[in-house]
Amino acid sequence: MNRSLPKKIKLVPISEAAKILGVSIDTVRRWNKSGIIQSVRPDGKNRFFSQDELEKYKFDQPLPISEA
Repeated sequence: MNRSLPKKIKLVPISEAAKILGVSIDTVRRWNKSGIIQSVRPDGKNRFFSQDELEKYKFDQPLPISEA
């Protein structure tokens, strides 16, 4: 087994990223522009996000009062 091989990253489109985070697509765009979350554009046009990074960001945030 080769441990130096990188883990395969699952990329999701912006609509799926918004669903994972529970926010609007516009919010995902703003967070991406401000550097809160990172995206890649393999086709030069559409943003794709690492599902692992999105879930990590989501679970690192405190719960809102309505969910506590």
